[in-house]
Amino acid sequence: MFNHPEWISYHPNSIWNETNEKWDESDTVWRTVGVAPSRFIDIPGDIETRERGILPINLTGMFPRRWYSIVEFPSGRLEVGYYSNIIDLDTYVILEADRGEDCGKIIGNMSESEFESSALRLRDMKAEFEPKKILRRASSDDLNKLRQRKKIEVESLKQCKELVSARNLNMEILSCEYQWDMKKITFYFKSDRRIDFRDLLKELFKIFKIRIWMCAERRTNNDLIKKILG
Repeated sequence: MFNHPEWISYHPNSIWNETNEKWDESDTVWRTVGVAPSRFIDIPGDIETRERGILPINLTGMFPRRWYSIVEFPSGRLEVGYYSNIIDLDTYVILEADRGEDCGKIIGNMSESEFESSALRLRDMKAEFEPKKILRRASSDDLNKLRQRKKIEVESLKQCKELVSARNLNMEILSCEYQWDMKKITFYFKSDRRIDFRDLLKELFKIFKIRIWMCAERRTNNDLIKKILG
C-alpha cells in the first residue's frame, strides 16, 4: 500500500477524494456564502455587494442612531441638542455649552432622518450653529440652581444698564443670561449702529469675574431653529 507510486482513495465517492479538476475562479457566485447561484442579485456598479452577496440597507430611518431636540432656555434662547434616545417634552436637560454646561427645557423632538431632511432645506444651517450633546436629564438640585440663577440675573442686568448709561453708549440692554454653570454671562442688546464696547467689557469683567458675551438680538439662532420645527 505505502510503496505504490500513486495513492488511490479507498472511498472513490468521498468529497475528500483527490482530483485534478480546478475551480473556475472567474465566477464569484460559488464563493458567496449563503447565496444560491440561481438567486444571486446583481447590482450594477456595486462591486462590494457582488463580492459579499449582501444588499445595502439604510436603517437610519427605522432605527435612529440619535434623536435631536429643540431646547429652550429661560431667556427664550433656543438650541438644538442630540441624545441617543428620545426624551419627553417639557423635560429639563443638561447639555454641552460654551466651555461648560447649560440647562434648558425640551420643546420639540425629531428623528435623525427628519433633522437631516431639515438640514438639506436650510443649507446655511450647519454654518450657523452646531447641535449640542445632551449629557443627562436635570436633577432637582440642577433645577434649584437654575431658579437661583434667575435672581442673580436681575441684579446683573441692572448693573450692566447703569454702566451703559454712564458711558452714553447708543445701545439698549434687553436682558442677560448666565450659563447654567455660572462660567459665562451673555447680555442681549439692540442698537441701530456699530458699538465699540471694549471698555464696557473690561468694566463688566471687573464686576463679574467670568467670561462676558455681548449678543445683538438679531444674531440669535431662534428664527433658524423655528424653521426646523416647521
